[in-house]
Amino acid sequence: MNPLAIFLSAVLAVFFLGLSASPQAQTLNCNSSYGVSASAPGSAGQACFDKAQQFIDAFNTGGLKGLAPTYTGNQPISVVGRFNDVDITSGYAVLNSPILTFSIPQLGVNQSFTGSGAGISAQRDDAARQLGDYLKKNGILDQIWRYQAQNSASSPISGVGGLIPSTVASDFDANFNQTGSQIAAQPGGVNNNAVGIGLNYSSFSVSNRPNISSFTLPLSYSIKNDIDPRRQLNISMPITVVSVGDAKTYHGGLGAAYRIPMSDRWTITPGARYSATVSKDQASIAGLFSGSVASTYVFEQDAFDITVGNMIGYYATQKFTAGDYSFNPGIKNTVLRNGVMLTQPVMALGQAMSVEYSIIDTRYLGTDVFMDNTQEVGVTLGTSKRATSARSYLRAGMSYTHGPSISGFTLKLGYWF
Repeated sequence: MNPLAIFLSAVLAVFFLGLSASPQAQTLNCNSSYGVSASAPGSAGQACFDKAQQFIDAFNTGGLKGLAPTYTGNQPISVVGRFNDVDITSGYAVLNSPILTFSIPQLGVNQSFTGSGAGISAQRDDAARQLGDYLKKNGILDQIWRYQAQNSASSPISGVGGLIPSTVASDFDANFNQTGSQIAAQPGGVNNNAVGIGLNYSSFSVSNRPNISSFTLPLSYSIKNDIDPRRQLNISMPITVVSVGDAKTYHGGLGAAYRIPMSDRWTITPGARYSATVSKDQASIAGLFSGSVASTYVFEQDAFDITVGNMIGYYATQKFTAGDYSFNPGIKNTVLRNGVMLTQPVMALGQAMSVEYSIIDTRYLGTDVFMDNTQEVGVTLGTSKRATSARSYLRAGMSYTHGPSISGFTLKLGYWF
């Protein structure tokens, strides 16, 4: 089942089974991204989940009887549902009412649907069908995903480890600190094309939410110009798996950037990338196009080098169609990412190597997103950038990142050959 269908199934499973909510419904008392609380005359209960499918399964296996055992099908019943940090409520306010009210408070959505048919059961089923048609035709899905991107740390699009932050980092790394594609690209060096592989692990703590972790496999291939090896076409394809509790999200993309030397010390790199994210667990799917221009300037000193990196990029989600549904949250960001790196030659393990200390600041302009700024401090150790005879390159290190309501670390390992 595709993620859009999962979302609609989750909502409709709630309402076809008679789940509803009134303004007096109890609230959820859990930190999970998904959950539901229900109360009927004489009983009440709640359940919390990490995954959208668990949200659906709870009703397929137990229905309302598992949460409000006294519910008979025609009573007033109150339910508050949380679907990836968006609160969804609806309600049959009185006994035998055919009027289904529907509300998403964060979006300012308030609707009512009056069912018709013979008997209260048929009337409530008809009201739920009207709600389903409304969800399909009025852009509610777009609004929900946009709200998540703006307010949820676990948003697959813009949250911690999300598609946009991961793509921004990949675009910047292609120019600023993908060591293997840059070092030895000079007269007298070994100017072979370079394949890059690596593994990054990140773990972040988030206020009032489970920890978020991710694994990224950064794959790249750099093609160096035979006449001037400083001119390089860098093709990259990072693949990322993000975990929020038990829920998994997958995203990746294909990008190309061309490094143009403006002088011996200054390089300009334009690039473009298409990326996508998909998560059955979080019922999310999105495409993203990005274009960027990065600048790197190196101040060479006898004992160390200072590299200044600046990038401006444009990131826009794209329309994605799945079955009868189309979806685009309409997120458009201009991103500024700037960094300073000090590279110092050192002797380690009996070899000439280099240590790098970096500070990177990222700012998001345009559509509001949850992480509108982050600051990163990092250190790496590896092959000396001044070793012009090297045929392969290795770097390892870690960084600490801080942003609104989040903090965490990333372990990095990269090898170019």
